[in-house]
Amino acid sequence: MNNNKQIIVVIFTLILISGTSLTSTSHDCNNFSQSNCVLPVDWPYEFNSQSVNITLIPGQSYKFSAVFYENYDYYIGFCTEEGGGNLQYRLLSTDVYLDEKYDPISNTGIPNIEFINTNTRIVIIEVKILRSSATIDVNNKQCVGIIIGSKKTDDNF
Repeated sequence: MNNNKQIIVVIFTLILISGTSLTSTSHDCNNFSQSNCVLPVDWPYEFNSQSVNITLIPGQSYKFSAVFYENYDYYIGFCTEEGGGNLQYRLLSTDVYLDEKYDPISNTGIPNIEFINTNTRIVIIEVKILRSSATIDVNNKQCVGIIIGSKKTDDNF
């Protein structure tokens, strides 16, 4: 029985060590958008807590829902790591459909969207880093930042 306890302690220790090494080598994208996405100097929005930072490999997509409230202006910005792949994003709701591609290297496409929201709605936001080849490299992890900003709509139109 004493031998079994030693084996369990050794196995538990090995699991802890291997978990620590996996964590320390993982691709950390926490706060990526706040520190790496370029915003206009006079950006009038407040960071919205629905902003996300994710890690994707080319060919992988990520989808989430965001609530956009009536009488607020919104900004949605997308960015990837320098040298990151082409980014495709889609916004889907009952009255909105947008499907765009953005190439951060050549700076082509639309990297952000601004709109006035007249009705409260749930929008599904989906992003995907497009693959440049048929092979998938699981080690080619890239940070993707999705910044959502909001401000109360001005009544002075």
